[in-house]
Amino acid sequence: MTSPWRSVLVGIALAGMAGLLWWGLAPVSAGGSDTYLILSGTSMLPKFKTGDLVVMRKGSHYSVGSVAAYKTPQLKSPIMHQIIGVANGRYTFKGENNPFSDPAHPFKGEIIGRLWINLGETGSLVEAIRRPEVGATLVGAAAVYGAWPRRSSRTRRLRRCRHGIV
Repeated sequence: MTSPWRSVLVGIALAGMAGLLWWGLAPVSAGGSDTYLILSGTSMLPKFKTGDLVVMRKGSHYSVGSVAAYKTPQLKSPIMHQIIGVANGRYTFKGENNPFSDPAHPFKGEIIGRLWINLGETGSLVEAIRRPEVGATLVGAAAVYGAWPRRSSRTRRLRRCRHGIV
């Protein structure tokens, strides 16, 4: 027989772990410090490919050689390239696979963050789940699973006792 305190302690521990995960990995849009990008294009080959999911983290400073992302008014999507120079408070970026540097030279405040972690092709999976037909199928399967009748632990214990399993 388990103590009722055990369930409470497990609940508190799980809530604490979820809070730590949220604090460490929450996106900027939800009050966190991380920006998640799904990459597209060939400018950062061979290290980064289309479909890679990367986590960018805001930094106090950015140095030459760092891979960072910035926004520019000309493009809708952020650009993730390597910093190749800093002059007069403006950063110069270049894609590793590009023969030219980027035309935009953002200030530090326009930089989204530096590369913290590359989660590989996880971005392709996220993009697939975002498609309505896939998302609807997953939600439907979860609903069926949640509504599926389950036997209570008391019923399982009684059944085990009847069959001589204790």
